Amino acid sequence: MADHSYLEAYKLVPIILLAYIFQAWTFYCNFGIYIKEDSKYMAIAYIISAISVTIFNFILIPKYGAYGAAWATVSSFFVRFFLTHLFSQKIYHIDYGWSKQISLFLFAVVLYLSSMVIEIPMVIISLTKNLILMLLFGIIIYRFFLNEY
Repeated sequence: MADHSYLEAYKLVPIILLAYIFQAWTFYCNFGIYIKEDSKYMAIAYIISAISVTIFNFILIPKYGAYGAAWATVSSFFVRFFLTHLFSQKIYHIDYGWSKQISLFLFAVVLYLSSMVIEIPMVIISLTKNLILMLLFGIIIYRFFLNEY
């Protein structure tokens, strides 16, 4: 088993997950850059993102430690996503249908927060509650986002 000092690290997972959502959106938005074969924009976005993570780390880590590092990562991934989307749309406009994605993201945040607010001390009941929330999430995704009929 892990050392007890690592037990609180699970609280960082949602923050890091948010960073990787921005990374996925970055990969999703870079098609225009690849279609036009103008990769200098990707380089600019990555360089500015690297500079931003360095700055955010210097600002946030001394005061907030691991949480500061996690939020610095989220911030720099968002900067990279924003710049990639901006550059990509500038050189080759693509309608990505952001309203559905933002709605899905906000629904996921609401479900996550509700799972954190409703704490149940018994493990089996808590797992059942989380399983029900995950099933609800899957049903909602299918009903409102995948099933267009």
